[in-house]
Amino acid sequence: MYYDCRYISACEAVWRIYGFPIHHRTPPVERLSFHLHGEQTVVYTDQMDVGDVLERPNVDKTKFLSWMECNQKYEEARQLTVYHVAPGSGEKYYLRTLLNFVKGPTCYEDIRTVDGLVYPTFKEACYARGLLDDDKEYIDAITEASFRETGHYLRNLFCMLLMSGSLSKPEDIWEKTWHLLSDDILYKQRRIHKNKDLTLTDEQIQAFALADIEAKLQSNGSSLRKFSEMPFPDELVVFEGQNKLIADELSYDIPSLIQEYDKLFPCLTEEQLMVFNEIMHSVNGQSGGVFFVYGYGGTGKTYIWRTLCAAIRKMGEIVLPVASSGIASLLLPKGRTAHSRFGLPLNVCENSTCVAIRPGSDLAALLMRTKLIIWDEAPMMHKYCFEALDRSLKDIMQAVDRDNLHRPFGGKVLKLTRNMRLQSCSSSSTANEIRDFSEWILSVGDGRAGGPNDGEVDIEITEDILIDGGDDPISSIVDSTYPSLTDHLWEVKYFQERAILAPTNEIVEKVNDHVLSTIPGDKKIYLSCDAISKDEGNLGAHDNILLNS
Repeated sequence: MYYDCRYISACEAVWRIYGFPIHHRTPPVERLSFHLHGEQTVVYTDQMDVGDVLERPNVDKTKFLSWMECNQKYEEARQLTVYHVAPGSGEKYYLRTLLNFVKGPTCYEDIRTVDGLVYPTFKEACYARGLLDDDKEYIDAITEASFRETGHYLRNLFCMLLMSGSLSKPEDIWEKTWHLLSDDILYKQRRIHKNKDLTLTDEQIQAFALADIEAKLQSNGSSLRKFSEMPFPDELVVFEGQNKLIADELSYDIPSLIQEYDKLFPCLTEEQLMVFNEIMHSVNGQSGGVFFVYGYGGTGKTYIWRTLCAAIRKMGEIVLPVASSGIASLLLPKGRTAHSRFGLPLNVCENSTCVAIRPGSDLAALLMRTKLIIWDEAPMMHKYCFEALDRSLKDIMQAVDRDNLHRPFGGKVLKLTRNMRLQSCSSSSTANEIRDFSEWILSVGDGRAGGPNDGEVDIEITEDILIDGGDDPISSIVDSTYPSLTDHLWEVKYFQERAILAPTNEIVEKVNDHVLSTIPGDKKIYLSCDAISKDEGNLGAHDNILLNS
């Protein structure tokens, strides 16, 4: 592919022989990166000493700070602007907004100065310049929704607005709508305390409402503490001092899970049981490993996921099922997309990491306690996504065991799954595809030699769980689904209780042809009409319907 995508045509060769310019751009443009005060990026490797990093010359110098120094000397430098930042970036977003209006600042105080007054934050400076709205549309939205929705729904809406980063002053919206956001709090507290005469002050009602909002934000990797102006319920926060992500994963109905496991486990086939036992052995032994389960659609992979989730969760442990797409995640028990769960960047590169997995964060604590990660439709994602998760898990898991820094995915048990295309019936092509993916998995984390005892990736590949197609898979599918077909041709219930699901119309036609070939008698085609009049001016609506049919 490297050579196929590169060539030099005749016109390019002549252009270069005569030395004509290849590329020219006026004016030259380069992005000016920027940062808040004291938040410049420092790059270092795991092997570097922290003292050496801090003593490195110009470690505190950045392009942004140098630009502000240039503004003191050069007029042309004062005309530069910066690139876009998402509204959810907080003060950094307001800094970027001000830089588009404040030309040639020489320090951070210049940026926060409006009409000779230095404001304490960039956000307040934006308000002073009239660059931010008053959030009236959001107040109107909450008020309008309150006519038909409960306080529980309104608090969900408020949390969504907070996490979207679109609110300029969330504290003002809270002050003007808190009575709507908490209209069910008193009723809930009366039910909890079984006291219909219970009364609460406005401060207590607000505290309970804020506690519920904080719990919802923590479930989505956020917190009221990220919004410095918002009040925080110091005394009544239910999950204060706890990890809400872990609490959510441990809040299962254990008796129901035991019942589900007892129902699923006895029905595992031999190959399903082999996969189940291999993965559970790694989970219980905490030996780590990566398993790649590869099989046709309908071979029972989802059944294994459900059994594994029930088996681990009934023991009070944590399993995180994720998928590469939103639709696939709906098939997993309490599944989420990989981007949502791990904070994968949308634009990944070879050095990317999961921005949400930071040492000491709630998500990092959740992953440290996780026994198994199930990733459905794994090959749909770019390999940089897996490498980003690999780096992030190694970073947080080395705090538990330093050896985890050299183990794939920090020593976590990771199960990758994928549907095998039914068209790929050739054993050689399937083996090549599996081997290529397996070789890439083995290269993750520089694990290239040795075996499982060396911290290598352990790969488990399933065979077809339901049927063994042999030389004629279509015939095997039909015979296993419709045994003794010719003996039951006139039994309606026989056909009502059986069906074959096929991924493409081509497979449907092959199945139909095979079934028809086994039915005795002469073949006859019934048309929707015997004849159609095509005389000019004689094609009516009825005839048109016949043609379409």
